[in-house]
Amino acid sequence: LRRRRKQEGPLVERNVFGEEPLDEWQPAYHLSSRRNWLNDPNGCEFRKGTYRVSFQHNPSSARWGDISWGVAVSKDLVRWTREKTILTSPRPSYETLGAWSGSALDDDFLVYSCARHSLAALAGKTTDLCLADRSGTRFAENPVLTAPPNTRGDWRDPSGPFRFEGRTYLALGASVDGRGTVLLVERLSKTTFRHVEGGTIFFQAPPDGPRNFECPDVLDFGGNVFGLKLSPPKAKDIIILGTIQPGPVFEPFSEEFEEFFEGGGKKAEPPKFGRPWPRGAFQVQ
Repeated sequence: LRRRRKQEGPLVERNVFGEEPLDEWQPAYHLSSRRNWLNDPNGCEFRKGTYRVSFQHNPSSARWGDISWGVAVSKDLVRWTREKTILTSPRPSYETLGAWSGSALDDDFLVYSCARHSLAALAGKTTDLCLADRSGTRFAENPVLTAPPNTRGDWRDPSGPFRFEGRTYLALGASVDGRGTVLLVERLSKTTFRHVEGGTIFFQAPPDGPRNFECPDVLDFGGNVFGLKLSPPKAKDIIILGTIQPGPVFEPFSEEFEEFFEGGGKKAEPPKFGRPWPRGAFQVQ
């Protein structure tokens, strides 16, 4: 196959951006950076008739580093246009390790976790909550919230907002006591956030589960039925179904999801739940 593709050239003449592929391996029907590193999608939204997708991107190397946000927009999810990479160098002092994953809020702001070196932090880094407008202009009063001291530099990746009991929250992945954890922050105004009172843990993996979670999302299905999407390291995403109780605390419908987390969440096969929706969980394939 490799020999044939080298002889015949790219399988398509143009990709979704209308560009000629740089080589025979560049994706034609999936969003990708023109060059260099990319990972997590960020700030996905449909706004004023336009789909907008951002993603983690290193504009200067094919390796992780100098993490910025690439941006692509579309009217129909078929034909896409690249926009200027945002949240890139030169960087302020609170963002020396890059602009990590985040989300689009329902106004003019993007929210993301900013990371910086910190010799005082146990992991050699610390992460905080930051804001920018959609052009990538950083909020002058960043960071708007600092990480809790017990998260070991792994407090990151704010979700899109969700509502519970009349309040607006964002979920962030974390590591607390060496266990994958989801913590909430409350949004009080456009630019004001606070930690949930008492440091209440929204959700935590069992002791033998993953040591941290990345990129959580809280999906509201109505009637106090929620899906909690989690990204364990080096494993497929999982969505757990449950309710939210005062605290706020996420309560799964079933504890059978813990089977997935055995061995640090790296099981090759999905668990056998044997229960119809909405009682259980499922992997994102």
